[in-house]
Amino acid sequence: MIRRYWLLTATAALCLPRVVSAEEPVLLNADQISFQLSRTKSLLKHTTIDLPTVTFIGATDKLTASAKRQLDELARALGGDEQARTFAILAGPAPSGPNGIAERRADAVRDYLVRHRGVSAARFTSADPAQRAPVVGVSLVLGP
Repeated sequence: MIRRYWLLTATAALCLPRVVSAEEPVLLNADQISFQLSRTKSLLKHTTIDLPTVTFIGATDKLTASAKRQLDELARALGGDEQARTFAILAGPAPSGPNGIAERRADAVRDYLVRHRGVSAARFTSADPAQRAPVVGVSLVLGP
């Protein structure tokens, strides 16, 4: 009898689909990012696009593999941006990280986009100190 319950439990565990946590960030593809870029072109103020999947290893400025995939999609979307808008990068700080880690993380994202994905360095501006950094991931602040 115990064997039957064990077999039923094991079968149910294997057959149930994996439940994705609501807290797990979703990787945006280039089309989704392009849509966000295109719908903000007519605005005359700064607009923020959040990329929560751009994460870092521990309390460092080293990009994770999923972050690099997200930045690859971002570079593809920026390649089709005919107006070549400029933007600033805001990175979330590490909860127990060293001072200045948010700036180093933003620099790591910029360096990856410039060196590995061919995005022009002229497209980057410095972030406004009044802008709030995201809690998780990275935010792009698009200029008008």
